[in-house]
Amino acid sequence: MLAARSRCAHRSDGSTAFWHADSGTLISGDAVLSAGGQAWFIPETVDNAAATRSEERLRALPVEHLLPGHGLPVHRADVWADAR
Repeated sequence: MLAARSRCAHRSDGSTAFWHADSGTLISGDAVLSAGGQAWFIPETVDNAAATRSEERLRALPVEHLLPGHGLPVHRADVWADAR
């Protein structure tokens, strides 16, 4: 069960992301979107500093499976390789 061994990787106003290390899966909510098979960091926030910190924290995770709040899932060895 994914939720049983996951941890909160990001939290901001209206957005939460969960990380499951065993499977390399990030459920990103609105923190990371996908378009054209790529991950996109497009935070709609009034706190740019917090958004930057969240992006840095999420990019440090070895994500192989991105399940975004908007867009299709992204599956590859390094989801961040061509992230925008």
